[in-house]
Amino acid sequence: MKLQMDMRLSQRLVMTPQLQQAIKLLQMSRLELEQTVSEHLMENPLLEEVEGESVSTEDDISPTSLNPIAQSIDWQGWSGIRQSRYTAPEDAVPYNQRIATETTLEEHLLWQLNLSALTEDEKSIARLIIGNIDERGYLCCPLEDIATDTSMSSDRVGVVLRHVQGFDPPGVAARDLRECLLIQAESLGLTHSLVWTIIDRYLSHLERKNYKAITKAVGVGLHEISHAVRIIEGMEPRPGRP
Repeated sequence: MKLQMDMRLSQRLVMTPQLQQAIKLLQMSRLELEQTVSEHLMENPLLEEVEGESVSTEDDISPTSLNPIAQSIDWQGWSGIRQSRYTAPEDAVPYNQRIATETTLEEHLLWQLNLSALTEDEKSIARLIIGNIDERGYLCCPLEDIATDTSMSSDRVGVVLRHVQGFDPPGVAARDLRECLLIQAESLGLTHSLVWTIIDRYLSHLERKNYKAITKAVGVGLHEISHAVRIIEGMEPRPGRP
């Protein structure tokens, strides 16, 4: 009998949910994008629509305005060069669609789990936690049930949960909106900030946009409150969103 050892080196492209969402947005028409933004504004009470600044068009931008070195380049001669293009077969699947469907949220979390330094018992707990994360990215199972299923203490399950909550995307495995936003604030290094205080104590005021009540309760100016609110509005209330 002849024994052989075969070593192979392979590469794997891992797409985060945020990058998948970016690719999805790039494929939308203007009407579809406006509808998506409207849906997000309705789902997330922390978001507020504001008038955007005008964006320069292609006619307003010239190569020389981007880089002083470009002034010495003959752009007319360059634009006259014929560029060759690759024509894909009619039945070929677009590249961005192949990427977008390659990795689910659960697969992305399990991949990070396999790279972690948790023990095998802790990884078993983590797999059960990941398996009970819904499409929003929230943990939908009580810790007591996970502790019972794994024959582990609730305290140990809680420690493993905190580890999973440190995975990408930020805010994943939270049990409610408050915890989701606090996890994201922690990832930004804002654990002892006004942002943390507003999320932790005055989230109900924030959802109703009652900024005066927050200002009175915290004892800071409206300008500081406004700055903190803008940071919170930039957070993702549904980290599992594709």
